[in-house]
Amino acid sequence: AHDLKNPISALSGLAELLKNRLNQLGPSEISSYVYDISRSSNSVNSLVMNLLDWARTQSKELHCQPADLNLHELVVKNVYLAQIQLTNKNIDCRVDVDSGHMIHADYQMINTVIRNILGNSIKFTPVAGEIEITSVEAEDHFDIIIKDSGIGMSAQQIEQLGQIQAQASVGTAGETGTGLGLQICKDFIKANQGNLSIESIPGKGSMFIIALPKSSKKISEQEAGLSGQEKIVVAPTGPDPIIHTDIEYILPQGQRQVLKGKRILNVDDNSQIRNYLKLLLSGVFEIFEAQDGLDGIKTATECQPDLIISDLIMPVMNGLEFCHKIKANIL
Repeated sequence: AHDLKNPISALSGLAELLKNRLNQLGPSEISSYVYDISRSSNSVNSLVMNLLDWARTQSKELHCQPADLNLHELVVKNVYLAQIQLTNKNIDCRVDVDSGHMIHADYQMINTVIRNILGNSIKFTPVAGEIEITSVEAEDHFDIIIKDSGIGMSAQQIEQLGQIQAQASVGTAGETGTGLGLQICKDFIKANQGNLSIESIPGKGSMFIIALPKSSKKISEQEAGLSGQEKIVVAPTGPDPIIHTDIEYILPQGQRQVLKGKRILNVDDNSQIRNYLKLLLSGVFEIFEAQDGLDGIKTATECQPDLIISDLIMPVMNGLEFCHKIKANIL
């Protein structure tokens, strides 16, 4: 709660300032405020995701559902999602993970582990630093190695890792953290019969080695779509890339034409969430809205949507009841 307080206060204050002074601000000032809002919202999002993951580890039984996972795809996805943070710090991130390396583990847990450790490396790597992610095959497991050129740690600091700190740790660009993420990583890796080891030298960087059990499944080079290893380089050079979240830019031209004008009904009691989804989707789809399940049934009957997106917890009629009634309605 303490760590959520600062970014939420910043979000609230900056949004209020923009609302009241928008007509008086120049483009560069607006851009600066929007950047700060984005940074604060990312902090809140990261903390909330960690809290939800941590809550799973505190239950009496940590339910692990292992499956065969492609290590290369997991890593590349997380590097892509971290692209904005990498670009902001001009960090050269290299991925050299064999596309044929398959592990047997719980997808959500290991995805959380890679996200947290990569985020940690970005946090403690200075501007224009380097991060390298590789994989190594052993007899019964694969090692995922995340190595950075960051500020490094002493033996004592490594020993204290994973403890929830009374005082937040601070990254090279002022990023804050609680130690919660690494505690989650240790619990999730242990639940998957794996192991985490850390090597670090103060001032020279750190190396996180995640050992996870091999999958019995083998994939061919043709299935992987690659021969041998693929090197992916995320090296921010030149001007910052424009990251589009608008559906018009994400969908290929052919799909945009096919989906143009399709109807989406968004059922949510939170008007801000409805506005956000409308902003994202209205470039391609025709958007209809309802503020609860009862209103949703009425609106769905009238507009006959192709797709319904519904919140779960709502007044009057919740999402689950709404879903049952919609599926039972022949219209």
